[in-house]
Amino acid sequence: MSWINKYAQSSFSVKILMSLVIFLIFLIISSIMIVAITALCENHMSYVELLRLNLSVQSLGLFVIPPFFVALLFSNHPFKYLQISCAPSFMSILGVVVCMVVAIPFMNYIIDWNEAMHLPKALAGVESWMRESEKAAQAMTDQILDMQSVGELLIVLLIVGVLAGVGEELTFRGILQRLILDKCRNRHIAIWTAAFIFSAIHFQFYGFIPRLLLGAFFGYLLIGSGNLWLPIIAHFLNNAMTTLYTYFSKDNLFLTSYETIGTADSSTVWMAWVSLALFVFCCWGFRKYLFLRY
Repeated sequence: MSWINKYAQSSFSVKILMSLVIFLIFLIISSIMIVAITALCENHMSYVELLRLNLSVQSLGLFVIPPFFVALLFSNHPFKYLQISCAPSFMSILGVVVCMVVAIPFMNYIIDWNEAMHLPKALAGVESWMRESEKAAQAMTDQILDMQSVGELLIVLLIVGVLAGVGEELTFRGILQRLILDKCRNRHIAIWTAAFIFSAIHFQFYGFIPRLLLGAFFGYLLIGSGNLWLPIIAHFLNNAMTTLYTYFSKDNLFLTSYETIGTADSSTVWMAWVSLALFVFCCWGFRKYLFLRY
């Protein structure tokens, strides 16, 4: 038995511990690299450029690279273990695009509802801290998405869309969801547990519910298709749509209404429920006609 097969037969707790150690090692390495890059480049780059560069290093070092080392411990075929060894069909990619687009009004409604949530008065201090944390995170996001040219747009799409989409799906669906599924043998528990951790780790409390739902959708895509590229594409689309909206809405009055479509304060709230119905119908079609091909 090879050393790889030996680790493949380890218990769930041992696999989780080994995975955490690998991610911790890469967290330390990426943190050291970020400190070094900041020291070397802070006088030669703008704050936003440095922020984007450090975010790229963080995404690569913490989310993109470690899953491959974890997969190597548990399998002789890491790409197959991560379920990225086969390309998805064109129709399945098209199905993902349609699902993501029709869900926009409903997700706007959920985002708006989550942002308006309030804790009991006894937890006023906690709520104040949560909202301050949310403002700080949003301020950083706004700086990253402050794009003045097509070149900057492409760079942000690479960082926010490609690196985040690939890295977070490799980590949360490719590794975490798989380990939980191997342990509990219940796909729903595995999907929602991974989605909960995926949402919680962002530490953006007033975006927790929509991110939880997105994570669950990505998880069901993987379980249904057996192909991690579909959740990666869906994740990229979600982030890319936000990035493109931010860039093109600056001087476009029509696009400024995009994020309010389906919200409770708009006249289009009915579109949220139409959106949900269409999304459910698309998912049904996905499951019936596309997932059977894998």
